[in-house]
Parts: sequence; C-alpha cells; structure tokens
Amino acid sequence: MRHCHKWEELLPEEFYEEFARAPIAYWGCGGMEDHGLHNALGADPYVAYDLCLRTADIAGGIVFPPVPFALAGIPGLSREELRSREPYTYPPSLWVSREVCEQLYLELLESLADLGFRACLAAGDTTRPRCSCRSCASAPAAGSARCACGEDGLGTSACQSCRSSRSPMATG
Repeated sequence: MRHCHKWEELLPEEFYEEFARAPIAYWGCGGMEDHGLHNALGADPYVAYDLCLRTADIAGGIVFPPVPFALAGIPGLSREELRSREPYTYPPSLWVSREVCEQLYLELLESLADLGFRACLAAGDTTRPRCSCRSCASAPAAGSARCACGEDGLGTSACQSCRSSRSPMATG
C-alpha cells in the first residue's frame, strides 16, 4: 500500500494535489553511524523519516526521502580533518565533511523553495540519551552521561526500581 505523503511513491497528479493542500516539505536526515550492538547503523535517518511521515499524516505535506548523510561530530569535521582520520570516527559509521553537508543541505532547501514549498521542516535523530527509569524520566545533566538516579541511557540502570521492573530485553 502506498503512503499518500511519501514523495517517492506519489504520482505527479497526487504530488500536485497534496502540494496544493499543504505546501510543506518534510525531510528526515541523519548519519549512518555506529550506535553500539543494540541498534542498526541506519537508525537516525529512518527514525527522523518516520517522525516526518507521522507529522505529515496530521498536518499534510510531502515527505522527501531520507538523506543518510551527516557531519562527523559537532560542529563537524572539515574534509581535511575527516580524511586525516585523526579523530576516531567510529567505523563502520559513514560520515561526510561539513562542506559537503552544508552544500547538500543548502541546495536541497533551495530546490524545495524553488518548487514553491512554503515551509520545510528538517528532522534529525541524534538526541541525548533519556533516562528509561520510570520514576525520574529525566535527561542527564550537561556534561554527565548519567541522570541523577544513575541511569546511563543505554538500559544499564543503577536505579533500583527501574532495574527490578524492567526485563533485560527492554532497554532504553
């Protein structure tokens, strides 16, 4: 079954119909990066893409296919820095330089504006870990990898109520 907001699945007349109804473009992006043994390499762009699809289901608009490219780090490595491999870039992650990201993202946004979209909402899925502890559900303090109860965001909780109520398979 085709999705009525997916750019790649719309026929031209369907595209124009949805565009006339809601000239909003959504764009999920993120890197193909290592998340450890518990998560797929392509999680970030596809989680963001799913968020865009859900939003378009509510507000209307057209969702551009995921763009699986992101910066290596923040503020992002230059091409020279990336090629030097001085910083550890977590293989098998696939990164592009900040110059490539800036050019790609700028040209995509300009092209969407040229098509007449009135708004473009870009979403990424690289977030700080949240505590999975049901008692505090807070984010770790700035500069800390753990929240106040000892949760590290990876399902290895030091919180007694969280540890006793959660199965080993229900992480994060």
